[in-house]
Amino acid sequence: MAGHPRVSRTILGYLLLVSVGPDAHTAELWLFKILNRRRRGTRTTSDSFHYLPVPYVGLALIQGAVSFTDQYLSTWVGERFVLNLRTRLFTHLHQLSTELLRNRPLVMCCPD
Repeated sequence: MAGHPRVSRTILGYLLLVSVGPDAHTAELWLFKILNRRRRGTRTTSDSFHYLPVPYVGLALIQGAVSFTDQYLSTWVGERFVLNLRTRLFTHLHQLSTELLRNRPLVMCCPD
């Protein structure tokens, strides 16, 4: 299963997604540094603040999308794991002979 191309693409995509979150946070801190320089009176190349909100909104949207995708993929992987485990367990239980279950008391088959 590890050599399957879809699994490899999923892992590569998830690793790429994991790296985008810190990059967006770093860019947000860089913009905050620019804003603080201007508030303290140390001017940089431009005196206007009008272009700073646009990157902040873009970075907030990127971070929101990354967070949503991370939560969604984590939930999906966890649920798939539980589903596969449950399916294998019930497949194994259905393959057991009825004589094995008939000779055991109910307490041994279904403990609390």
